[in-house]
Amino acid sequence: MSAANDPKWESIRPFLNLDTKKLYGSLTQEKACYILDNQFMTSLKKSIPDLPRLLQGMSESAIILIPEEVLLEAGKNLPGKERVEELYYDFFRELSRHKTIYVTALTGICEIVCESTTVAVALHKIRTIAIESVPTNPVIQAEIQSLALHAKEDVGQVSACMQATGRDGGERIVNLMALLLIGEYFGPIFVCSDDRKGIYTPYKAYQKNEKLREWIGVGGIDEFREMFQLMSFDRLLQKAVYEVECTQQETMELLRRCRPSEKNVLYSIDGLAENDELSHERFAELLAQKRIQITF
Repeated sequence: MSAANDPKWESIRPFLNLDTKKLYGSLTQEKACYILDNQFMTSLKKSIPDLPRLLQGMSESAIILIPEEVLLEAGKNLPGKERVEELYYDFFRELSRHKTIYVTALTGICEIVCESTTVAVALHKIRTIAIESVPTNPVIQAEIQSLALHAKEDVGQVSACMQATGRDGGERIVNLMALLLIGEYFGPIFVCSDDRKGIYTPYKAYQKNEKLREWIGVGGIDEFREMFQLMSFDRLLQKAVYEVECTQQETMELLRRCRPSEKNVLYSIDGLAENDELSHERFAELLAQKRIQITF
């Protein structure tokens, strides 16, 4: 079932743009976009009163892309459209006031890839990049390699393979969409997630994968980091605070309202890398001094 005809999302649909051609047009203009996974979307949803402030940390594009696979996953265990409306209506209404929200499946990204080449070449490119995007999962790699891909619609089989084995299916789709869009000369693509295993670990592997970088048209590691950027919720908070001047106390209150937890964070202080638990108090202090840069 697609987001276009899933009755659970009926009341939310007016806030979503499901037109892939419009997405392609917007990307052609903007180049950059933000792709959200389920966990990041949940963190934003819990911060609706502060959403306008938080979105000041997402100033590099007006486009938010939510993979259809991620959206459907968010509603999978909810009993019906009333519960979906209760949890998501206010969030998507407020988000749509500030950003253009696109929802597309992997088949929609295939349509975008086909804008620059033939279907056969696009399918070969998608298969190859999909295999390279799951470097530690030989089962998924073998399944994708064995697929008979002849038409655009067959890309749905790739999506099914990415989601079939273990956890992190939504994150695998997010990573693949980001890589494919970079391969079409869009970017930077901001992957919005707090998932270390599903997002950060593959991201580190992608940087060193010369074959993958060649397929997406990125020469070196520095260029890859520029085009494929990670946006954890803590990094969003840092960027939002740096965007608008505020006192340390105001920052502290924002962190207490919005920050999901005090957890281990990858960051640097005055250029020195750290990987440690970052309390609200310490985070607010470093933000006030503008000494901290969040990596993930």
